[in-house]
Amino acid sequence: MDTDGTVTGGQCSFCNTNEMLAKDVLELALSLGLKATMVVKSAALNGRRVGASYHVNFYASGKRVFRLARKQDRVAHTHNRRRLSGDRKIVECERIPSVPVRCISVDSPSQMFLCGQNMIPTHNSPLMAGIGIDMMGYAGKERSEVYAIAGDKDQANVLFKDAVAMCRANLPDREDDEFESLESRGDVVIRGTGDNAWRIEHPETSSKFQSMASVDSISGPRPYAVLADEIHEFKTAYSLQIWKAAIDKMSGDPLMLLGTNTPAINQIVGTEYSDLFQKVVTGQAEDDSLFGFIARVDERDRATVFDNEDCWQKSLPALGITYPVDNVRKRVTTAKLMLSEALSTKRLYFGIPVGTEGFWTTQEAWDSCQGKVNEADMVGSPCWLGLDLSKKNDLTALSACWRKDMKLHVKTWYFTTKAGIHDRARDDNAPYDQWAEKGLIEAVPGATIDYEFVGAKVKALIDAGHDVRFLAFDAAKIGDFIDACARIDFDVWRFEGPDEPAGEGLMLVSHGQGTRIVFVERALCMPKSIEKLEDSILDGSIVIDSSPVTTMCASNAAIVADAMNNRAFDKKRSRGRIDGMISIAEAVGSAHNEFEPPASVYRERGALVL
Repeated sequence: MDTDGTVTGGQCSFCNTNEMLAKDVLELALSLGLKATMVVKSAALNGRRVGASYHVNFYASGKRVFRLARKQDRVAHTHNRRRLSGDRKIVECERIPSVPVRCISVDSPSQMFLCGQNMIPTHNSPLMAGIGIDMMGYAGKERSEVYAIAGDKDQANVLFKDAVAMCRANLPDREDDEFESLESRGDVVIRGTGDNAWRIEHPETSSKFQSMASVDSISGPRPYAVLADEIHEFKTAYSLQIWKAAIDKMSGDPLMLLGTNTPAINQIVGTEYSDLFQKVVTGQAEDDSLFGFIARVDERDRATVFDNEDCWQKSLPALGITYPVDNVRKRVTTAKLMLSEALSTKRLYFGIPVGTEGFWTTQEAWDSCQGKVNEADMVGSPCWLGLDLSKKNDLTALSACWRKDMKLHVKTWYFTTKAGIHDRARDDNAPYDQWAEKGLIEAVPGATIDYEFVGAKVKALIDAGHDVRFLAFDAAKIGDFIDACARIDFDVWRFEGPDEPAGEGLMLVSHGQGTRIVFVERALCMPKSIEKLEDSILDGSIVIDSSPVTTMCASNAAIVADAMNNRAFDKKRSRGRIDGMISIAEAVGSAHNEFEPPASVYRERGALVL
């Protein structure tokens, strides 16, 4: 510092053209608790640029950093920052027993981690943090309250700490060696020290900005702005709806700002909001209260996205500005070598929806077969049913597959119990309660599903004129279903083979659930049904009624295969409920494998008169 250090306005600065030496000085200053920064400038000799110079700036708070008295005397003993925010201090040391340790790895969809000498989180939330600061003190609203929210405190603090860092950063119009921040000049007051800051205040307008978790209960806050980043990590949309209701009560121009990457298909909250804003942006829906900005590559770019750098900025607007292009190149290089990395890279970096890892078909294929199926329009068309019964209070799924206009049309109805529906919604990370309110699921009374409700739906289809050929079923609980049908006077009978006598009413055909191929003429099997379903999706000959419940089941489904590559849905490996996919496969498989009931003996020889 005696030779290459200076003091200007009380601030110390070390300057050198040796980058390694400058970095060592920076590390030394940080290790002593000083809040030091390093900036790079152009070094010139006789007006000619000769390279770079490195400047390490810090306030010494009266510490002795020079031996030369003429320099040390100019070191500021106090600075404009609040006393405890100018440097870092060790407040306590405590010896603890030695324990075994292991390396740390990060298992997080956001891939956020604290790194670097200052332990500053790097994330995609600075824009939202800047808008929050503006809404707090500079939007003309007195006593405004701004909240960064998330499902847990750590996630909420990611965005909030970006705001704190902005308030402590040098103002953009200041020279690198002339430090002045919003905090140092008194525009804002930051409560808490260092990384433990917990609230930003704007004294002039009596406003505040803070993070908040446990967001299901917000009786106290009166938010003028709510910032929710990474909403794909929210388990339910309930907290967002509560905050939205609170925002709607505020005067002026309150704002709710949501951020997400391209969500995986099983991230239900992120997917629902993403779909909504895509419809608004593309003009498919009108809502003047919503504004959306979506960054992703075009569909024509998807096949060559790894090799076409010209399209990258479509999904990464800050590429080359605040986001280094080399970071993306390194990621793409790895993605070319690993399929799992390729899928996540396409989704997280380029906005390409790819479904979830292990998704039983591609999301593009699944999306292509989604549409509207109106059961009333299908009256008179050949119809096959598939049924997956729950054991107690889970989902029961009933699917109908009609053949009309050279295509298959599939619709699924879902049943669950009202009792415990909120707990199951929380445990399964699926809004069953909200879907029930919208009529997407029928919530029946009682603690277990009464199969009479399911039987009544099948009977109603037949009574409405639908040409139901037969119903395919999983053998589990089918006896209880037959008993329930008897209680509502609905005739059904179980098909046992072409050599067995036919019964009265609706024919029920057994459908195997495992990988075993069934060659007998009295049952269907899952490997053949999955094959027919996939073929129908890929050749565009099927329309599946669009429902978030069905999409959830599709995204949860996992496939197991035997040595002969005979495949079946695997409930044990699946991520959640897959009942809808099982019943759909059963119905579609049935439509491709017509069973004819055995001829009645009375039709062959007539009735005997004695």
